[in-house]
Amino acid sequence: SVGESQSGGPADAVFMVDLTSMADFDVRKGFVKYCACAYFDANQAPLAIRSASDALVKPGDGPKWEEAKALWRTSLLSFVTVVDHLYHVHFFVAAQMLRACVEGLPTEHPLRRAMHPFLMRTALINNSAAYSLLVDNSVIEHMTAFTEDALHLLAVATYKKGPEWKALPEHVASKGPAIQKLIKAGRLPFYED
Repeated sequence: SVGESQSGGPADAVFMVDLTSMADFDVRKGFVKYCACAYFDANQAPLAIRSASDALVKPGDGPKWEEAKALWRTSLLSFVTVVDHLYHVHFFVAAQMLRACVEGLPTEHPLRRAMHPFLMRTALINNSAAYSLLVDNSVIEHMTAFTEDALHLLAVATYKKGPEWKALPEHVASKGPAIQKLIKAGRLPFYED
């Protein structure tokens, strides 16, 4: 029997990837809501997944484990694609960097010139994405189970709660001791870079 920690996961869990807040966003009829929390040990091996039904499922639970893994992976893929990539990278960070450079710096300013290669075509790409990915019956709506309203609510929620507005050291420091240990051990290149 797997003991449980205060977080509701196995007692020996070192860190978790919690996507249970995704249950707040509606999905189209016939789909299961995104919602799962995966717990990992110090070696990043999965210990258990708390499913949408609040059941703790662990490796060896047969079809229930396979279903829980599928739900967690789908939730993670949808979250990373819609929230991290589309909303955060394109619409929040890149768009604001472009705006700050264009509106705040003269054309020949050294910082603006240095940023130019990284911001080239940002407005075109973001405008194209908005017209093709955020309209009713869009690609994002079809590649995920989210309703159109849920996609709009998700954008507002991530904009208000997203970590992108913190300075990078503060953002990395907010990740907690288990993640800090993985960063120091060279196991999370994103945060090392």
